[in-house]
Amino acid sequence: MAPMGSALLCVGDGIAPGHYRLHSRFSRVSNFVADDGSLVAIVTCEVGTGPVNVVLDGPGDWPWESLDIALEHLVLHRRADRPDAGSYRGGPDEVLVLPVSSEVRRDTRLERLPAADLGPGALHLAIARVLEQALPPSLACLLRTELAGPNPGAKPAASRDAGGSAFERALAERARAGARLLAGADFLGCARLLRGCGYGLTPSGDDFNTGLLAALWLLEQPDLGAVHAAARGQNVLSNAFLDQAIAGRLNAAPRAFVQAVVHGEQDAREASDRLLAVGATSGADFAAGFLLTWRSLLESLSAPGATTTPSG
Repeated sequence: MAPMGSALLCVGDGIAPGHYRLHSRFSRVSNFVADDGSLVAIVTCEVGTGPVNVVLDGPGDWPWESLDIALEHLVLHRRADRPDAGSYRGGPDEVLVLPVSSEVRRDTRLERLPAADLGPGALHLAIARVLEQALPPSLACLLRTELAGPNPGAKPAASRDAGGSAFERALAERARAGARLLAGADFLGCARLLRGCGYGLTPSGDDFNTGLLAALWLLEQPDLGAVHAAARGQNVLSNAFLDQAIAGRLNAAPRAFVQAVVHGEQDAREASDRLLAVGATSGADFAAGFLLTWRSLLESLSAPGATTTPSG
């Protein structure tokens, strides 16, 4: 008998077939990693769709220790020496086989737009919404002045406080240095500088770089691969998100945010709120990277003779 609450709801389009071992387990997410560093996340409905997400119904806290993925099915394995692991309440079987049909596959790729279709008005409105709720120690808060810029819709930037720990001050200075590189269209330099910096299971700088890559992909910028290589570090989870962003694939909340703000959709405020609720700062860090890159691209493309090719 299969465990209760084990129905397969959807499978992301960035998942590669192979064998995956448990990397980390949380109440709503279990991360599995292959030998080549590829990631698959078994998640609850509350977490939602994503390029490497397998969404199961039920409360989470699953006992699975390894995962095999093929084109037509996935197989979850539970360790025999942990029969009481997690919230598992099924029968004696140690294996759960779930068929993968076309109905459960999800497209997580962004819709590309010509640069000419992304005007400053939509950018200013998106920045204003993010700055309304961005809180420390997120990079959106640390880079409030850089984000607000000549933005008529944003609240005045707060004065910069020299307080906080030495780590916080160093993070703030590095973030501002990265923003200066980004303002000069040095996307590669910014990605390299912010790689692995900050707080969280996925550090703030990595989430920022995911937003940076998403913006570059959205506007079909050259040398995206070089920026991606500069952004990748030693964090398996961060690398997975960066690897998907270079293909234009994002998790549900950042994807909804990007689609809503660039298309000027009516639910843009709701999408902003949902993004900023992701992680302790991950959503706000992604927003900062995406919006500052968007601004840099607009300014570069409007400057006579300017180029957006990354330097380095």
